[in-house]
Amino acid sequence: MTDLAPYPKTRKRNLTKHLIGVPIDNGLNAVCVVLWQSSYFRNLITLGISATQLPSGQYPTQLDSVISLIDTGAGVIRSGYWHLGSPVDVTIPSEFSTRISAGNIWCDDRPIREPTFEDIENIPTLGCAGMGLVRNYIHFLYSGLPDAKFHRNQRTIMDRHLANYPIVFNHSY
Repeated sequence: MTDLAPYPKTRKRNLTKHLIGVPIDNGLNAVCVVLWQSSYFRNLITLGISATQLPSGQYPTQLDSVISLIDTGAGVIRSGYWHLGSPVDVTIPSEFSTRISAGNIWCDDRPIREPTFEDIENIPTLGCAGMGLVRNYIHFLYSGLPDAKFHRNQRTIMDRHLANYPIVFNHSY
């Protein structure tokens, strides 16, 4: 039996800045980029979802923007359902990985302090959407439908976080 995904058997592989193809309808893949991978919370990654949709197996040489964010697990890449692409040159601010989890604010897998009420309003809560929810969320984004089913208004907080700490794609011409 051959391995369906070009993902090595080790969990230690850093996927940050790699393109990911998430299958959607009619043989198209939503092009996403891994913006953060936790070394403390096993398999947790943050995907930046782009507006780009390409046929299966094709990846852009560069991305211009990310339209939304979602936290999910890296195991679905290992399973072969999502496709691992090549790395892209992108600058990601260190503040971008700031999360609230287990009663503390975390930045890059380090607990910083307990959150204030203002922090709870402005900093995303650590969560892990499953493969189905990620696919549905991408459908919501592409169709323009309101995403009322997305858990605890996470999208609004994460998109506000994206606006505060922009991601810069470095294009070499």
